[in-house]
Amino acid sequence: MSQHVIKVPDVGEGVAEVELVAWTVAVGDQVVRNQVLAEVMTDKANVEIPAPVDGVIAGLNGDIGEIMAVGSDLIHIATGAGAGTAAPPPAVPAPKPRPTPVEPEPPAAPEAATPEPTPPAATGVNPFASTSQPVPAPVPAPAPEPAAEAPSDSPSEAPPDNDLPEGAVAAPVPGSDPTTASPGGTTSTTSPGSASSGADELVNLPPVEADPAAGEGGQAPGGEGWPSAASTNGSTDGGVRATPAVRARARRLGIDLGSVTGTGPQRRITHADLDDLLLGSSGASSVVGPAPAGASASPLSTPSTGPVPAPAPAASSGEVRPLVGLRRQIAQRMVAATTTIPHITYVDEVDVTAVEELRATLNAGTPNPDDPDRPKLTFLPFLIKAMVAALADHRGLNAHVDDEAGSHIVFDTVDVGIAAQTDRGLLVPVVRNAGARSLWDLAAEVGRLANAARDRSIDAADLSGSTITISSLGALGGLVTTPVLNKPEVAIVGVNKIATRPVWDGNGFTPRRMMNLSSSFDHRVVDGYDAAAFIGEVRKRLEQPALLFGADDPAGG
Repeated sequence: MSQHVIKVPDVGEGVAEVELVAWTVAVGDQVVRNQVLAEVMTDKANVEIPAPVDGVIAGLNGDIGEIMAVGSDLIHIATGAGAGTAAPPPAVPAPKPRPTPVEPEPPAAPEAATPEPTPPAATGVNPFASTSQPVPAPVPAPAPEPAAEAPSDSPSEAPPDNDLPEGAVAAPVPGSDPTTASPGGTTSTTSPGSASSGADELVNLPPVEADPAAGEGGQAPGGEGWPSAASTNGSTDGGVRATPAVRARARRLGIDLGSVTGTGPQRRITHADLDDLLLGSSGASSVVGPAPAGASASPLSTPSTGPVPAPAPAASSGEVRPLVGLRRQIAQRMVAATTTIPHITYVDEVDVTAVEELRATLNAGTPNPDDPDRPKLTFLPFLIKAMVAALADHRGLNAHVDDEAGSHIVFDTVDVGIAAQTDRGLLVPVVRNAGARSLWDLAAEVGRLANAARDRSIDAADLSGSTITISSLGALGGLVTTPVLNKPEVAIVGVNKIATRPVWDGNGFTPRRMMNLSSSFDHRVVDGYDAAAFIGEVRKRLEQPALLFGADDPAGG
């Protein structure tokens, strides 16, 4: 069996890296030649990665949203004999058996009044378990000198959490603390009656994460004001029942668990009890203190001098949608445009009654027997022609701004970008050399580009190089918009809905077809006067559509 390695392809146009936007296979899948395995995205287009051979997917490199260099390994395909059998999953080692408690040997008779305590055995035997012979009490460790040493970083020095699983009962051992920590981070207790029967019964609890900043007794060395061992466990009452997660949350919020009424089994405090307290419910008494020192801040944490605000209710369901592919590029471009370009938005009202009547008349002969491919005219071709004519007197708006060079680049040819919504997000295909096209040519090109963008067949070359953009949301019914510039352009014209409104003509109100144009400009190179004058020229040509067909118009009909 051999392996075939597929590398990130060089899609040309100087692209050095791509973004991985989709996997269509998984490790172990049988694939055939030309089957699509993955999809990557460049600055301009999506590229599908096909399988060059038959085989089994042996490895996939990269996560969705990862930026990968051209030429790096992307997919491994196992080919040849044995390729149809997926590799078995790695064996999972069996868990190690827990050590069996061993009854300790009876200690020798003491030779002195104060015997030395027997050190804990390495086998995990509880040195403080009850036996037939008396066990001397352990010698307490000396208290740390105040402010003489830094707080310990060793978790083994922190007192364990006394949280027992449901049904387990901690019984005190005669002569010892009922929650004495045994080696290995477990808590050993004896069952009631073990002293009379002479048989020891150990109840081993899972290790509980300790506070690394706490010293013996729950106090950080020299740390006056640090929480005690009880408050570290989330309560001033050692008998409080709560899971470690609830205790940790209570510490973050500064809640004294000893003042919370538990509603769980055996009065165990649950997350719902904490929620009731924060929401002011009568189900829990509200006693909230300052958060322990060193605890991480929480969005719900507040100073102890003020009330605790009610948290926003958690959503019952939802999903996390990573910003990858086209959506990430849109986000990056929008951020760049709004943070680096000072926008000025100008809104003007346009009477489109005459141009709408002309459009209806021209469409009445469609389809034309002499020209069956002639498309129906929408409003956009008329708007494009009006913009091209107006730009002849306002050339500075058919331009780009080069931020790095600090220059304003003015173009002779008008290449109009048409914002098109697709299932993947917003794309801006470009109508090249709009000034050299007729109405029907513009309509056909706009339709072709929109369809190609929606069915993902559009070429990368059709998605770049615009000099001015049109954003059309009129079909959705908006009155006013604030379009964001298509950086590095300096102007964008937004189309709003067309509606019949009463308009005063000097003698009375007459119904007219009215529409707003909402347009934004780069205020660094476009003054407000120039923006208004440009839109005024566009409005004049739409209100008097005969002006759209000048002597130099290319085959206006």
